[in-house]
Amino acid sequence: MSIVLNCVLVSKQWFKVISERSKLSLSIKSYQKIQGQLLERVTTLQVEQSDPLFDCKKLGLLKQLTQLDIDGNNIDEEGAKYISEMQYLAILNMLGNNIGNEGVKYISGMKQLTHLNVSENNIGLDGVKYIVEMKQLTHLNIGQNSIGDEGAKLIGEMTQLLDLCIFYCGISSEGIKHISKLDKLTDLNISSNMLYDDSTKYISGMNQLTYLRIHDNNIGDEGAKFLGKMKQLTGINIWRNELTAEGVKFLTGLDKLTEIDISSNNIGDNGAKYISEMKQLTNLDVSDNNIGEEGAKYIGNMKQLTILTLWKNNIRGEGAKYISKLEKLTELDISENHIDEKGAKYISEMSQLNALDISVNIIGNQGAKYIKEMKQLTDLLIWDNNIIEQEEHPKEIKEVSTTPLAETNTKLSTPSLDNTKGLRKLIGLAFILLSFTTLLYISIK
Repeated sequence: MSIVLNCVLVSKQWFKVISERSKLSLSIKSYQKIQGQLLERVTTLQVEQSDPLFDCKKLGLLKQLTQLDIDGNNIDEEGAKYISEMQYLAILNMLGNNIGNEGVKYISGMKQLTHLNVSENNIGLDGVKYIVEMKQLTHLNIGQNSIGDEGAKLIGEMTQLLDLCIFYCGISSEGIKHISKLDKLTDLNISSNMLYDDSTKYISGMNQLTYLRIHDNNIGDEGAKFLGKMKQLTGINIWRNELTAEGVKFLTGLDKLTEIDISSNNIGDNGAKYISEMKQLTNLDVSDNNIGEEGAKYIGNMKQLTILTLWKNNIRGEGAKYISKLEKLTELDISENHIDEKGAKYISEMSQLNALDISVNIIGNQGAKYIKEMKQLTDLLIWDNNIIEQEEHPKEIKEVSTTPLAETNTKLSTPSLDNTKGLRKLIGLAFILLSFTTLLYISIK
């Protein structure tokens, strides 16, 4: 936007060209910033959380706006009324506001909207009744609202939907029975509800789904058995669902899966063995699963992996040796795995890695010295590793200079609140050595 404004100042010819042909994107923190000669050319607006509260009346100046991201700004029903007057808006993200049922009533009149995110907005069953009237919607996120099974039943009538997020909505198997009738859905997030194995019987019949997020429920191994029939899936998030190795075995037949998050279950080494048979996987998260050295050995055979998250297991130094053989890995999280300096040495040989989390281990000063040699890293976290400041080792612990921090993400993502773990980033800090702690931070510059 600033480049465009500079061009405007150069000549009237430039101003004419830009004002007639340009489409501009704008990101602001305050409604007071909505001013200038080119407002009618702005088509995309992102409003960061503002203080004072954002004045939605100012949006009337942006007459060509097609996309609005205004999450977390305490917008109420009055603000929703002003937003509803924007006749060209097609994509609206209002996550984390407070528009309530009355606010949704105004929004439901926007017949041009195709993408709507009203998660966490104090919407109840009456609000869902208004949303159901929006026959043109193809993407809907209504997560973290108290809509229950009755709300799910109403949403089940929106047969045009392609993408639906209803996480943490108090939905049980009865509600899922209605959702399963949406035969055009390709992406479904039903995480953090009250789903058990009987719910998966309905879900497994959704043959058009390619991405399923059902994490933080209680489907167990029997539920995994039903999901194992969904041969069309390319991605699944199933963490925290009371699965064991037996449940993993049912999933190994999903030969189109490229991404799976099965973390925070109890699959153990045997589960890791079954997962290693899935040769098409490129993104794997098996964090917090009681996996040891033997399980790491199986995972070390998955030569196709590019992203691996093993947080909170027990692979130790020998397990790190097996993992270090994965030559295609670019992102690795092995934090909380009792890895010693020998394991750090193995990991330091992975010259293709861009991002590494090896925090909360026991690599010590010598291990830090090995990791320091990984000059290619753009993202590194190494705190809590028994690293201490010693005068006789001044060169082992010093600031590491690498390329600029890259934006990386190890989790299966969605516009909703799916991204809860993965590589944790630390920006702009130097090695801080404290004599009386074991904390160590590395600067990524």
